[in-house]
Amino acid sequence: MKKLLILLLILHWPAASLWAFDRQYLGVNYSPYHGGGYGTDYPVHPKDWGSYTQADIDNDLKIVARNFTFIRTYTIQFNQKYIVPLAAKYQLKVALGANVWQPVSDPEYKSHTYAQAKNWAEDLTYKELNEVIQEANAHPETVKCIVVGNEWVGKRADGYLVPADGIKYMAYVRQGLTGAAKTIPVTTSERWGVLAGPDQAALVAAADRFVFANIYPFWDGARIENWKTQFLADYNALKAAIGSKEIVVGETGWPTGIEAVAAQHTDLPNIPNQQRYILEYTQWAAANRVTSYLFEMFDEPWKWSEGQNASTKDGVGDHWGLYDKSAQPKWLGSLAAPAVNAMLLGQD
Repeated sequence: MKKLLILLLILHWPAASLWAFDRQYLGVNYSPYHGGGYGTDYPVHPKDWGSYTQADIDNDLKIVARNFTFIRTYTIQFNQKYIVPLAAKYQLKVALGANVWQPVSDPEYKSHTYAQAKNWAEDLTYKELNEVIQEANAHPETVKCIVVGNEWVGKRADGYLVPADGIKYMAYVRQGLTGAAKTIPVTTSERWGVLAGPDQAALVAAADRFVFANIYPFWDGARIENWKTQFLADYNALKAAIGSKEIVVGETGWPTGIEAVAAQHTDLPNIPNQQRYILEYTQWAAANRVTSYLFEMFDEPWKWSEGQNASTKDGVGDHWGLYDKSAQPKWLGSLAAPAVNAMLLGQD
């Protein structure tokens, strides 16, 4: 009787009020850094980095699976080796991320040559790639694709990696896949504007079938009421630049808060704006069959300085989650229809 009542409520609820959610095409970005604050020596070693356990990840994925079928990760470091086998437990499919280390990240970079720093970075990257390959080979039914690097392309003169590095790393992963895992696509992720640039043609061509593009109308200066105009301008420009290669929207979203009082970028980041963006974006993505990963499942406190303005010390990096750092939904549970709450939060 309860399920019948819920169904009747859904059928009579205005369609525009529903989260147009298509589990086949919509996923969410997941990192387990949301629990707790910072270490006493922050920012050198934030407490969140590695402080979570296998049980913490299990609890997270239990929540994720109420709403999503697909998740995207960024690394296998800091106990994140548990994500793939636990995702299998909850019938989640994983776009498995592999971090690529930048030479400029070498603590001794200023006293090292680029070549020395590159060797340091490659040692860490290959360790990461080997572990990702191992997980994919062990769980080919769970790993949907492998995403090598995220927003990693830069200028060699500034100590960063260049497209040739990503092409080499993708080939390395591809060669390491065995058995059923050999059919897993290997790709990379970058900001849409980087992928659309002429210097990235070889990188795009080296990806299997699709590239992950991060597209944020918020960062491109759009007001919430104009998000679609800005998004489509970005999306269509990238589509024209890369031809037949498919676009997966690897990240998109809207922040819900800001450190300090005034946003320096666009509309005030707040929950109503995020709710509007997610509702309208997911309707568009599902209708147009554009595979997308929303950014992100949980707030990440360590990212507080992202987008920081030097004069006001504001930052939005720790406010992108659909759930807060305590794993509480920000607005999903505040939708007016009880039936919708039950459907989205898995409380049926």
